[in-house]
Amino acid sequence: MMEGAHGYNADESGDISVPPHGAARSVLAGPLPAAPPRTMLRSVRMATDPLAPVPACAMPMPVAGSLSRWLESAARSMRTGEGTILGNILDAFRLDGRVAFITGGSRGFGRVIAQAYAEAGADVALCSRRGAEARAAADQIARATGRRILGLAADVSDPAAVDSALTSVIDGFGQVDILVNNAGVNIRRPLEEFSDEEWRQVLGTNLDGTFYCCRAVARHMKERRYGRVLNISSMLAAVSLAGRVPYSSAKAAVTALTRTLAIEWAADGINVNALCPGPFLTEMNQPVAASPEQFEFFRSRIPLGRWGNPPEIAGAALFLVSDAASFVTGSTLFVDGGWTAQ
Repeated sequence: MMEGAHGYNADESGDISVPPHGAARSVLAGPLPAAPPRTMLRSVRMATDPLAPVPACAMPMPVAGSLSRWLESAARSMRTGEGTILGNILDAFRLDGRVAFITGGSRGFGRVIAQAYAEAGADVALCSRRGAEARAAADQIARATGRRILGLAADVSDPAAVDSALTSVIDGFGQVDILVNNAGVNIRRPLEEFSDEEWRQVLGTNLDGTFYCCRAVARHMKERRYGRVLNISSMLAAVSLAGRVPYSSAKAAVTALTRTLAIEWAADGINVNALCPGPFLTEMNQPVAASPEQFEFFRSRIPLGRWGNPPEIAGAALFLVSDAASFVTGSTLFVDGGWTAQ
């Protein structure tokens, strides 16, 4: 038996066994070496059938020596910093050379995310149903960051408008690397008071719009073998409140769509994740925050003891589309002051 640098044991056949609880060595974060030899697949079994035979393609010749060298290389890299993949870790959060398309980008979270991505080096196209607002926001961000920023008018609940907006982005920038589905609306009232039109309005923007935008970028991202999709869901996809039936339903569906697309597109180099904000002081939440009783109701239930400020969404939104999250897909990140931890 050889003991590897990570506390795993490898026998001469190339099979790997995990040491007993508590026996593994402590491993500090650090750069990783190249991937291990394919012989490590030798011990892989179907999770649902541990006794299933390993496919022949996953059973190369025994290479205990090469496995040993890989484990030694891993240990050396962690001691010396050799073989660094990301270089300076802060560089992994840069978006230089990337183009982002952000829906609902003229205000609220969309405006904050657009500015953050531009500051990180990306060129950005943002759209809104209000074209003048989108162009004004684009001009402000361009002057503040020096990046190329495009403002477009588009209603994401209209698939033709989505396709037209994407064509404009590709014509203008030549590519789309990042899609942020941020456009959203909310109507708050008891279920029996909703009209059919209001139900369709909420689902049309929050759910249909996300579907239309993902479908529109699919072929382009697959052809380029790269993509980052960030769907803005909500903590109300996991926990809910009275009077939010259409909104909570739509956001729960967006979270499910995120997980499914993450699996469907993984082989094409496209990562898909969801961001679930909690109570933030955005334009959408103004009707609630303006009521002293409602404001205190939410504040008292947030473990951090306050509402979120829109700029506080930027770090999480940047992480999930950056190289720092290259191994993250199908995940849902809650930014809610601890609400859903209760």
